[in-house]
Amino acid sequence: MSPEKVLPWSTILRRDRPIQVILCDPDLAVTQEMLNFRISLSDYANRKFVPDPQSQDPVAQRALRLLRGADVASVDVGIVLNIARLARARLPQVRTRTARSLQLRDFQTDDDFVLLGSPRSNPWGGLYQDQADFDFVYDDNERQEIVRNKRVQKGELPRYVPTAKGWDTGRAYAIVAFMKNPGQAGHVLQLAGTNAEGTEAAGRFATDMELLSIALRKYGIDPNGPTRPFEVLLEVRTMAGSPSALAVIACHVLQP
Repeated sequence: MSPEKVLPWSTILRRDRPIQVILCDPDLAVTQEMLNFRISLSDYANRKFVPDPQSQDPVAQRALRLLRGADVASVDVGIVLNIARLARARLPQVRTRTARSLQLRDFQTDDDFVLLGSPRSNPWGGLYQDQADFDFVYDDNERQEIVRNKRVQKGELPRYVPTAKGWDTGRAYAIVAFMKNPGQAGHVLQLAGTNAEGTEAAGRFATDMELLSIALRKYGIDPNGPTRPFEVLLEVRTMAGSPSALAVIACHVLQP
């Protein structure tokens, strides 16, 4: 099945514009865990990656100098390879960039974007939170990201709490969201999970044309039809650091 005939790739791959794949910032997630804080999109955009770094003890300061945002998550590499496979005819136009190398003005372009990772490792997803029905929020009691459902439909829950953290066995969640880049001609595809395994599962789902088509059609979206913003919520079973199974538990057509 040709990806150029299946949403969202039928929109992204048919445009004569670069596709920018934004890799997550795993160093940021480690920093937040180590110092027990949550970074805002505003601080990240203004390159304030650590609250008052000079107040940290010498050991923490040395560690922070190593967490510069240059590392790449292994799951991101696999997703990029799958995207490259889909976009082989347009491969020269597929560009990978690290989240920390970007500034706000970089999104003010008609390029298409693929954002990898949840807000804890890629805060740029917060630019599109207002359009989303499902989003990630940090739960202080659970001490982890959960998925919030802002437009609950029949059979759905208002909150989805994972039982598996990173490199764990249990249940994680992932979001595949396709939406407009406000004020621009391009679109944004977000692939993100409550842990790395969730993000990996989102990448697998979004680049599997048969699985994607079946899911969209089940929820009333023609996968071969015109451009339509949507958001899919996945439940991911993880075992020892790998996604073992995934299931689509919700799919919303996003409102303009």
